Amino acid sequence: MLVVVLVLAAGLLVWKAFTPESVDAPLPASQFENPASAPATGPTGTDPVALDGGGSMSTAQMAPDTLFIPALGTYMPIEADKTVVASHYAGFETIKIPTDPTHGVRYAGGAPMFGGQTGTTLIVSHVSTRTAWGALRYLYRLQGGEMMYTKDAAGALQSWKLTQMRVEDHTKFPQEYWSPDGVRQLVVTTCGGTVGADHLFKQNIFAVAVPVDPAVPASQPALAG
Repeated sequence: MLVVVLVLAAGLLVWKAFTPESVDAPLPASQFENPASAPATGPTGTDPVALDGGGSMSTAQMAPDTLFIPALGTYMPIEADKTVVASHYAGFETIKIPTDPTHGVRYAGGAPMFGGQTGTTLIVSHVSTRTAWGALRYLYRLQGGEMMYTKDAAGALQSWKLTQMRVEDHTKFPQEYWSPDGVRQLVVTTCGGTVGADHLFKQNIFAVAVPVDPAVPASQPALAG
């Protein structure tokens, strides 16, 4: 089975929760699953929004191979990789995740960043490192209906709408999220919750979105702060 939790790209070291060491990462106030027909909420990203790390971004300004979540002021480069390695948990494997927590990885064995009729586009990033919080540190704040955007290597823009927030233990990582088959969806995940005695987070936060037509409601204030 595959899990997402532990491995750094540089040196394949066991990843631990830092920033500073042993600081917990918040979980969503509630888990939910909304119908795909539920209305979109929050800023669309058509107009520039302030980014959590400074500057601004809009869908038109996105570079290829990036993820943009306007409601959080989150914008990050995404690399593709399907390399799996042994995890901290016996009998489990994981993929390599960029050491820079402002970058993410898309599981290249799954669905693409743009288009497609089936499968999961799985994007993963660390919530923190020893010196900094990651780009997905505020993922837990999403409440449903927020827009997300991905651009592939050719610069094609895919629009998504958040319909589900889910929290699972690392060893209960939903295996369907690795698949190029099944329901078409985007899954963005990072670690969260408490840190154990081994200095490892024990849970993953999953923000699940469905593909939508680019036409969405007018911009509203972002959540990032």
